[in-house]
Amino acid sequence: MVDDYVSGILCALSPDNDTGPYVHIYPILTVALGLTCSLAASQAMGQLRVDLSSQNREWGYATLQEASEGLYGVRSGMAAENLQGVRCSEGGELSAVEGRVVVPRNCGDLNWEFHLKPYPVEGVMASGQLSWYSDAPNRWIISEGDVILQGPGMGAATGVSFFLDGRPLEIRAGPRRLPALNQAPGFWLLGHPVHVDKGSIRHFFDRETIPRHLAGLLDSHSAGIGYLLEMLPPAELPPVFWMGLAEWRLSVGGAAGTGLVLANYPLRARDFDRRAYAITLYVVLHEHGHHLFDGTGPLWIGESLASYLAIKAIRETAPEIYSVVEEAFIAPGLAIETPLPVLGERAAAGDGHAYTQVYMGAAFWMAIDDAMVGQGGHGSFLQALPDALARGFTSGGAPRPKEIAQVTGLAPGTLNPILDRYLGTE
Repeated sequence: MVDDYVSGILCALSPDNDTGPYVHIYPILTVALGLTCSLAASQAMGQLRVDLSSQNREWGYATLQEASEGLYGVRSGMAAENLQGVRCSEGGELSAVEGRVVVPRNCGDLNWEFHLKPYPVEGVMASGQLSWYSDAPNRWIISEGDVILQGPGMGAATGVSFFLDGRPLEIRAGPRRLPALNQAPGFWLLGHPVHVDKGSIRHFFDRETIPRHLAGLLDSHSAGIGYLLEMLPPAELPPVFWMGLAEWRLSVGGAAGTGLVLANYPLRARDFDRRAYAITLYVVLHEHGHHLFDGTGPLWIGESLASYLAIKAIRETAPEIYSVVEEAFIAPGLAIETPLPVLGERAAAGDGHAYTQVYMGAAFWMAIDDAMVGQGGHGSFLQALPDALARGFTSGGAPRPKEIAQVTGLAPGTLNPILDRYLGTE
């Protein structure tokens, strides 16, 4: 039985709580992850400027220069109350209804205000951040980009410029272009937080000094990422921003955005026991797992695959803690009865129980992995994974059993029961 950290899922993907792709929250006895449905890629245009006023730290101000006419909506369905004061430089105020606004012709510059979330003293949930501000030790903002208005079929800007009271701020994780609507939300880290490089990844921290109790975990993460990068196609992974959580046993979260990964860690060293170590490592490996493959496919593939990559890396590089993630994620996956593609559709519609099973669908990939090892298929499943994704599934995520068999080298008597059990093939 799973205790202390994970034994289920509360779906974070619903019409009223949708913060974009790859936003993950792991409360005690609950795991919540969100992945929005893919939208059509957009063409970029214009230039977006964001002003973060030190006089009013609860609100930021954005300007989209030369906005074209049309219907604009807040990215990823962010709460409508976060968008205020929408106006055209040439036409005055506009009415924003449920996070949407109709921009008339010859609007000129489109301006609006967005809500900032100050950093609380006791710590902050990484998964819940849209925009974030701190006085000390330095001023920096993490802006998810959900505050940026997007037009259907068009981009809102080619890039983002940040200003504090009219003065430009350095973007530590950028500069970055705005992500397309079918990409994970963009995170931009501004200011000069303390950082350390481990292997190919740079880690930023929300403290004045690097937390000592994370040293071993950063080494484990570097080993896990190194293993995955050796087995998979080359990929440039974004840096991590670590956000301390004082009430560790209440929740832990992570988010994989364009340009930056967010992850929680136990603020107090005394909370960093074996389970906390394993779940924290799992979280950050899971978020980086989203960047190893295109995340615009169906929900069930994106989440279960990122989980599999994290769990596989832990099994191969940190076997002493593998039993923790196996008990938390693989064991519940063995109880899945409804096909994962069906569960993915239900989860995308806001079914929290379905999301639980989609997430534990890492057991499907692990089953193929174990079968290949046991039967001596075409080498490592990780090495076969790119071909399996390209050939073994339709664009909608339906399996192609013959192609999967060819890629994995598994005999029908071994492969078909796995496909039948998890994907509903016959």
